[in-house]
Amino acid sequence: MKKTILLPALAVVAASVAMPAAAQSLRSYENQAARISQQIMIGERQGRLHRGEANRLRAELNQTVRLQRSFARNGLDRRERAELNHRYQRLEANVQYAMRANYRYRYGQNRW
Repeated sequence: MKKTILLPALAVVAASVAMPAAAQSLRSYENQAARISQQIMIGERQGRLHRGEANRLRAELNQTVRLQRSFARNGLDRRERAELNHRYQRLEANVQYAMRANYRYRYGQNRW
């Protein structure tokens, strides 16, 4: 009798401990997406990103966010987290590179 009561109780406790960790990782991805979106907006406003480049980066960000939401429906496994980490890191690097490249091009620092 004690075993039948104890097992479901342990399952509930285990699930309640795992849920905040999953929610926390989703929140960190949302924060990362918001930060990248803000970088794109600032780069465009400062003239460091052309409109077309900003739109391309936004489209890539939106695609990554859609993928994140798709993965999150069933919970993120290790492979999915690795994929999202890779995509967000690559996207952030692309934003930084595009901002530096456009700045150098505009101010003549990219001449041979």
